[in-house]
Amino acid sequence: MVNMQTGHGSPVTLYNTADQEIGTVADPINVEGNLVVTPATSTAIATSQITVSATEVLLLAVSATRDGATISNGIAGASQTIYIGNTGVTTATGFPIPPGSAYNIDSPNYTGAIYGIAVSGQLVGVISLT
Repeated sequence: MVNMQTGHGSPVTLYNTADQEIGTVADPINVEGNLVVTPATSTAIATSQITVSATEVLLLAVSATRDGATISNGIAGASQTIYIGNTGVTTATGFPIPPGSAYNIDSPNYTGAIYGIAVSGQLVGVISLT
């Protein structure tokens, strides 16, 4: 029996019970029967608007039950890029989200914390699905 879990659009590597990779050219997989895929479904939604400034701020807390999230730098009046990353993020090391743009986290690829920073005060929207 092979057990596996995958997120939306994520590649899958299969292993047998001896922890050896299967489904390779040398060890192909033959499939018979039906494959049933049950996508993750969210039952709760949380939204917030957070001011990101020159000091890092927590945008998304760690959540093992998070099914997806979006960080939007598109709130009316957005005029500067925000930067996201781990704790310690800076405007030089963070992932940039320009004004009018958003960053999506597909389910459940990342459930860790995300911090944000900007040159000065910038309001961003955050939505999280659980």
